[in-house]
Amino acid sequence: MITIAIILYFVGLLLIALEIFVPGGIVGTIGFLCCIGAVVIAWNEDWAYGLAGLVFVLLATPLMIYFGIRRLSLRKSLVTGDAAEGSRADLDELIEQEGVAKSVLRPAGIAVFDTRRVNVVTRGDMIEAGAKVKVIAVEGSRVVVKRID
Repeated sequence: MITIAIILYFVGLLLIALEIFVPGGIVGTIGFLCCIGAVVIAWNEDWAYGLAGLVFVLLATPLMIYFGIRRLSLRKSLVTGDAAEGSRADLDELIEQEGVAKSVLRPAGIAVFDTRRVNVVTRGDMIEAGAKVKVIAVEGSRVVVKRID
């Protein structure tokens, strides 16, 4: 019986680890229930085994969750952090550049700078398509333009 308990421990921990990649809570809950089932089986075999299993589950589960969250935040920062910085630097290059409004800006729309299409906004003015515009500010991912004559 103790072999079944050990297998249930590791299956439970594996399912809890899998929850990191398959969000929703069901897989992690089943994994936690497997760990609890393993503790019950081990406790029925011998209280010392049950106590050891309970301590193992209480230590291993939070560690698995901690390292899983850490891994997800690291992956998220690698993907979004670099991409956001790169796009921000590209947008900063547009400051003071002149282009043409490709759509009516009411106040948002599309403008072309050289050959680059960019989503832009105005400070509230409506600018018709084909009008010349100039980038006056970049606020995060917003490119603010004004009409030039």
